[in-house]
Amino acid sequence: LSAEQYNDSNIISATIIQTGPDATTLTVWDSGWNNIIPNNTVLSFGKDETGNDFAKEFGLDASGELIVKTCLAGTSTVLDDNDASHWPRAGQSQGALIVSPISVNSGAERNLDVVLYGGTTELFRFKVIQAGN
Repeated sequence: LSAEQYNDSNIISATIIQTGPDATTLTVWDSGWNNIIPNNTVLSFGKDETGNDFAKEFGLDASGELIVKTCLAGTSTVLDDNDASHWPRAGQSQGALIVSPISVNSGAERNLDVVLYGGTTELFRFKVIQAGN
């Protein structure tokens, strides 16, 4: 809450931010909403593919709020956005998930997972691979 002075009157304003319940179910679709994408689908990017031009988009039909995390391949170990090994960009907006590599890969093949959670429950996982030299 905050109080503000306005014409010798105290005005109190309140901002309440409320999110919906955590998702318990999730269906992932291709970008055209025609085909359901199976869990553990592999997303492959070429070594020189980077940025929005190579982004892959998916439709999300969830029963509530989702959280998108990037994890070490095959684990639930979440990478911090500032971690040097955090190379795919993944985010959701308006019922869509967009995944893209943020840099060209000049080394060995890279593997990470993009995981969609409803609260603390894993609902879906993409295995993301970027080819190496």
